[in-house]
Amino acid sequence: MKFRTILVLSISIILISIGHAFATTYFVKPNGDDSKDGKSDSTAWRTISKANNTLLYGDIVNIRTGTYAEPIQPVNSGKQDQHITYQRYQTDTVTISGVLTAINIENKSYIKIDGIRVVEPKHFSVKTGNGDYNIIQNCHFEGGGAWSSIYISDGSDYNKILNNTITATCPCAGPCGRDYGGPSDLIQIYGGSYNLIQGNKLYYSDHIAIVVQARTGAAQYNIIRENLFDNKWHTNLSTGHGAKNTLIENNIIQNAGEEHLQNYCCHEEDRTKSREKHKSIQLNASYNIIRNNISINNGSFAPETWSGVGECNHNRIYNNTFFEDYHAIRTTSDQPHLDNIFKNNIFYNSKTYDLYHNAAQAVGFHYLSNNFYPGDNNKIAFSKIDDSRHWRNNSSLNPIFVDEINKNLTLSESSPLNNAGEFLTIITSTTGSGSSFTVEDASYFMDGWGIIDGDKIRLEGSNSIVRIIKISGNSISVDNKISWNQGDGISLTYNGSSPAIGAAIDTGFNAVGTDIIPPSKPANLRIDRIE
Repeated sequence: MKFRTILVLSISIILISIGHAFATTYFVKPNGDDSKDGKSDSTAWRTISKANNTLLYGDIVNIRTGTYAEPIQPVNSGKQDQHITYQRYQTDTVTISGVLTAINIENKSYIKIDGIRVVEPKHFSVKTGNGDYNIIQNCHFEGGGAWSSIYISDGSDYNKILNNTITATCPCAGPCGRDYGGPSDLIQIYGGSYNLIQGNKLYYSDHIAIVVQARTGAAQYNIIRENLFDNKWHTNLSTGHGAKNTLIENNIIQNAGEEHLQNYCCHEEDRTKSREKHKSIQLNASYNIIRNNISINNGSFAPETWSGVGECNHNRIYNNTFFEDYHAIRTTSDQPHLDNIFKNNIFYNSKTYDLYHNAAQAVGFHYLSNNFYPGDNNKIAFSKIDDSRHWRNNSSLNPIFVDEINKNLTLSESSPLNNAGEFLTIITSTTGSGSSFTVEDASYFMDGWGIIDGDKIRLEGSNSIVRIIKISGNSISVDNKISWNQGDGISLTYNGSSPAIGAAIDTGFNAVGTDIIPPSKPANLRIDRIE
């Protein structure tokens, strides 16, 4: 009897485990029929709702060309390596419009949305809370009546927002306020951690293109990389209170506030601000890495600490290029800053100021081996402290870009800034070899955080390149054994004998070119914002 019971239980477990071993591909099209099986184009369902109620982990639904006035809102979650996938069929154009929230994946995990177009939802384009490992990719999001297009809230971790195009709309021909048009922000991370925002094109937003901040939970270890920011209405990126350990790298960030006077669907105070107050990055957070970005024609990069609202300390800002911004760096905070290091950056032809700091903030900023060109001292409003920790080895050399006119800001082979940079930190371990060592300051680096590969690094005087696999305090572990001398410099990978100054970013995807055409603004349209 005991053997029979065990046998029955074992068979039951096996049946449960293989119950959905073979994932199913379904089809939806406007002239389909929900009473059919949905397993081919000829037997396609008619509604996305049918897919919402049917799909299990591993299943895929191919959605055919059409405009659907119903949301993607799955009943079930997927599983690891078995996402539930909603995707357009091949090159079909699939549009969701006229719904409250177009893609609602709150409390769902392992959902993938691929190639869907969302136009003017009444609220969010995408909303997730307490949902992990979701993927939103290759989509187009235009307009909306909520505070953000993509909303990632508390408890939403390890999500990926990849290769999407996002823009707000405003129907007004004159100032009409925030009850019209929208959304205000394009992507909001309010409390999520370990999320990846990569490869997106972010256009008009009446407030901020991407906002990262804590709410009731944490907002840590998020990655924002390889995006094009082009918010001509206002600010491009903001890291707010509690947004610690954010990596911002390899982005092109341009034109913040270039058309701010046409930003009619915002607070009038924002619309009429002077140009320098429309920011490339508003940095109101600590322990962040900002590197290898190109900033073009923005109002300012603004590290800020305000009484009762966050802090801005221990940030590492290095190997960026600030090109023809108004105030390249602008700080007017009412609270002290601590240990913010700017190293190996280029400040080129700023329209008003390279640096604009009030005197109380000088002690919290360290400018080391940066290049200010053309080197006009009248553009540096900064109380320099005669101390090598705060102001050291800064230069005023023509960087000689590959093609300044077309905004290819890679250094030419003849640039004096090649091999002119400073190593990010030094090894403090005694001379030796191995795959783990300590450094003076490991906060310049990251180990991937379980999201991407860790940094590749190179030691001074060595051609060996290794990858960081773990950082604990100032101890670094790498993927191969290396030899070092105590005091050796260490940086990300570089060519030549020393790191260069400025960003080394490929602008070949035309992020800066004149051929970028944002989605057109709809005419004669009114959208009332839903709070």
